[in-house]
Amino acid sequence: FDRFEGKLSPLWYKITGAQVGTGCGTLNDGKSLYFNGPGKREARTVPLDTRNIRLVQFYIQIGSKTSGITCIKPRTRNEGLIVQYSNDNGILWHL
Repeated sequence: FDRFEGKLSPLWYKITGAQVGTGCGTLNDGKSLYFNGPGKREARTVPLDTRNIRLVQFYIQIGSKTSGITCIKPRTRNEGLIVQYSNDNGILWHL
């Protein structure tokens, strides 16, 4: 759980191509990870034992009609989102 207030939570292992803010407006409550610009984008948590977890929840918004030219909707199908998980510290990934 992270509200992105102040420093990033130590639960984040790797964040690439993102910053904390409200670049596309407020998504759920306050700040969020805002991915913008070209190149690789990734948000990876530290390895956690999730055998007893029953739910993983997150909010996502791709583009916006009201947040200006820096927050545009995808133009083609290859501008989507892939969500993957790993059970072995990132050796094999599953959709």
